[in-house]
Amino acid sequence: MRSRPLTAAQLLATAGGKPERMRNAASFAALCGAAPVPASSGRTNRHRFSRGGALAANAALYRTALALMSSDSPTREYLARQTAAGRTKKEIIRLVKRIIAREIFRCVTTAVAVPPLPTCDPCVAPRTSPLPLPPSTSEPGRPPSPLRT
Repeated sequence: MRSRPLTAAQLLATAGGKPERMRNAASFAALCGAAPVPASSGRTNRHRFSRGGALAANAALYRTALALMSSDSPTREYLARQTAAGRTKKEIIRLVKRIIAREIFRCVTTAVAVPPLPTCDPCVAPRTSPLPLPPSTSEPGRPPSPLRT
């Protein structure tokens, strides 16, 4: 259970404080090292991940992919469809990581409306205390407080 927040934190840290610098989901995938690179030779047509990008973010995507593949029913159905299509487990993990990177990109770049904080300016609205405060001894003309002797 402890790794879930750390995994999410790693992916958010990879996205950085300025998500607008990422133009699309492909750039975030490249930043995480989850962008596909053609690795075809001869008659085979396949892809592999680029070795660039943040390795920690790639590891976070891998952990997330394994967790989804073991417990999430839509991901398990996707796994069964891809296995029936003749893909290896390594290729399926690559595809799932890319899907996860796309979803995280959408979450990071979607603007969330945050309500403004209330102002606490004493000039705008004087704050009233629910309990009366004892008189202070520093003010001239007031008797000393019975609480302080």
